[in-house]
Amino acid sequence: MTDSVKSIEEEVVIVEEGKRFRVWVEEEMRDWTPDWVENLFDQEEEFDDWEPMLET
Repeated sequence: MTDSVKSIEEEVVIVEEGKRFRVWVEEEMRDWTPDWVENLFDQEEEFDDWEPMLET
């Protein structure tokens, strides 16, 4: 996340074990949902039939 509304498009240099790698980084423009959010909704649907446990 950034504090800018400008999309991310830039070259980045990664240095690993004495080697330099130039890579192009570009922001994904389509809508997306992280996997954990989809899994969370799936779990909620599975537990809809459960009744709360009452402690005595």
